[in-house]
Amino acid sequence: MVCLFGFGANAQFMELPIQRANECQVFISTHSYEEDRLLVELIPALIERDTAYYIMPRVVPGTYDISDFGRFVSGFVATDSRGDTLPVQRMDTNKWRIARASELYRIQYQIDDSFDAVDGPDDQIFRPGGTGFDPDAFLFNLFGMVGYIQSAKNVPYTLDVEKSAALWGSTALERIASSDTLDRFRARSYFELHDRPILYAQPDTVSTMVGSTRVTVAVHSAGGTLTASDALASSAPVLEAIGSYLGGTLPTDRYVILIYADLPDPSVMGYGALEHQTSTVLYLPEFDPELMGQEIRNIVAHEFLHIVTPLAIHAQQINDFDFYSPSMSKHLWLYEGVTEYTSVLVQVRQGLMSFEEFISELESKLRSADNYDPYLPMTVMSEHVLDLFNEEYNSVYDKGAMIAMCLDLQLRVESQGQHGLLDMMNDLGQHFGPDTFFVDNALFGYLSERWGSGLDEFFARYVEGAAPLPLQGLLAQAGILYEEARAVDQVGFGELGISYDAEQELLFLYDDEGLSPMAEDMGLMSGDRLLELQGAELTIESARDIFSSFYADTRPGDKVELVVLREKKGKWKKKKLKGKALSYPVTYRHIMGVDDAPHEQQMQLRRSWINQ
Repeated sequence: MVCLFGFGANAQFMELPIQRANECQVFISTHSYEEDRLLVELIPALIERDTAYYIMPRVVPGTYDISDFGRFVSGFVATDSRGDTLPVQRMDTNKWRIARASELYRIQYQIDDSFDAVDGPDDQIFRPGGTGFDPDAFLFNLFGMVGYIQSAKNVPYTLDVEKSAALWGSTALERIASSDTLDRFRARSYFELHDRPILYAQPDTVSTMVGSTRVTVAVHSAGGTLTASDALASSAPVLEAIGSYLGGTLPTDRYVILIYADLPDPSVMGYGALEHQTSTVLYLPEFDPELMGQEIRNIVAHEFLHIVTPLAIHAQQINDFDFYSPSMSKHLWLYEGVTEYTSVLVQVRQGLMSFEEFISELESKLRSADNYDPYLPMTVMSEHVLDLFNEEYNSVYDKGAMIAMCLDLQLRVESQGQHGLLDMMNDLGQHFGPDTFFVDNALFGYLSERWGSGLDEFFARYVEGAAPLPLQGLLAQAGILYEEARAVDQVGFGELGISYDAEQELLFLYDDEGLSPMAEDMGLMSGDRLLELQGAELTIESARDIFSSFYADTRPGDKVELVVLREKKGKWKKKKLKGKALSYPVTYRHIMGVDDAPHEQQMQLRRSWINQ
């Protein structure tokens, strides 16, 4: 066998395959790993034209950002069946023009992993949507490794992966053959191939049934902090709650949760998760196992609900996604906002979250929404999220979730508690299942026709428009009082910008612009590592409770002592900061409370809404 690009002979197909009229065949060997690169070899379907274009994704569904995965490709070569090279021109970052395409037999190139092949924080690919190559673990988000011939995106793909016998590949891809050293997968189209990530790592998997769906959790933990059993134990209650909420019959019979737990790195900006239609990838730093479990539970609650949308319910733009020059749907409020709201609602309805915690979560989302443009309609932001309004995207998890809450309450008020948002989503799923789509501009008309003409005004004012949500009126129907703002005097340190130093295992102040007069008088400074407050040791686990107790118990004039670790001339020294508690004016926004004397109609609506 011929060795190309300095890689070993194992970096090619075991046997040169027969080129087929309607199939693309891909081979990747983890043994080709060298300097964070792998060799990708592809036998495209037969082409009957003189020119073909090979595309690497510029954008992938779920990220709402420009990734330009073609930037990780090097050494691109196209050859005919005799091994002679064909003329190739790189048109831009993500597109190659191949001449004499009717003779094309094979494409080969090297692919850098996105974890390391970046030029600083602003250049980072969101880690759950990236690729990581390491001898101990390979994260294959296949859209970051494999492209498609522009005219043949919808042909089936066969993927062969050669790997060490010590590694197991966890994925939702259909595995049609397997041995200790070779896996063969099949996808019905490029969309399905891109949508089924693979985690190759030391075997650590566990499965459970959620309704009619088998859920598998696979974990790679670089420092051994997390196991698949631990992750499932944290996730199982919320998975079961979601299964119960959705009625037990889910739109997929298999779902895979891939967790890559890495050693903490302060330079990494992209922790989190990326949903796929039948799986999700979590990329997390390793820290306290109990806190990791809570974080995994909260993330899984959101990601698993994406089996409803966009798996079962999506627009035409997602159904036939253009990876090179996509047209974005107007309905991020549906894909992300409804999903985020439901991930919280499920937990309070099923008893995994208290009523007080639920209210606190709603308040928090409303306060976060204040950080975004209040005059920007959600549909406009969604449609132009790749260019004009990329920095506004995260508003969908806050304002989008509150739009979903208000829609849920509106439906319940109009039906006297008989139906809500879940019923609307079930209806959408029955009419626009996984194999079809709705037309972007027709969605609101369809929903208004099916669920009441009053929704016309709701969508026009609060989703297509930017009017303030009718929070006070709708929440009052469920016996919940709402104030947009309340001014109070309180004792405190102000707006503390706190982060975590993994090397020192200490919390530290990274921003001192929002300090209160008391904190300024005590001499608190940016960069200070926080050791003790009022004699109690501050750790990542204890800090929240210690600060909460301080705010609850401290009165103006009380003595305050904060111990910090401060760097001076390259040396760290302990320093006691002392002072007297001072009050300062604070305006709290978005405050909710319970009506002390709700009438029966309000209680009925609340029970139908949150089951409490």
